[in-house]
Amino acid sequence: MADKTVTSRGGNVVSVLVNAAMMWGINIWPGWRVVPFLTRDTDRVLGIINASLTAGIVANLVFVVIRNRGIMALGNLVVLGIGHGGGNRSLVQVAGRLRRAGPPVVSRRRGNAAWGCTALRAEARVRCARTVPAY
Repeated sequence: MADKTVTSRGGNVVSVLVNAAMMWGINIWPGWRVVPFLTRDTDRVLGIINASLTAGIVANLVFVVIRNRGIMALGNLVVLGIGHGGGNRSLVQVAGRLRRAGPPVVSRRRGNAAWGCTALRAEARVRCARTVPAY
């Protein structure tokens, strides 16, 4: 097996370009408002999404220059931490909305909390999948 586990500089450059394109697409053109399933509440988490993308850009630019495994591990932890922080913030907001709205249909078999728990688990899976690094 190969002992080398670091990514190439080209991969880091591609990651910078993809993150920059995503930031441009979300904030400038066409913007997040054209996506039909996003609501006005997207404004509440847009700052943390931008912070995560910016951290990814900065980290990958550092990785292009400095090829140290420790630096790369630290940079990846910072980027993932910011991404998970955004996911957790979204989960808290979704939980608050679910608590206020209540379940659409009360199930006698599972109780009132079943619908909310299912929705939170689905949201957690989506958020977790979105925070997997692209590099």
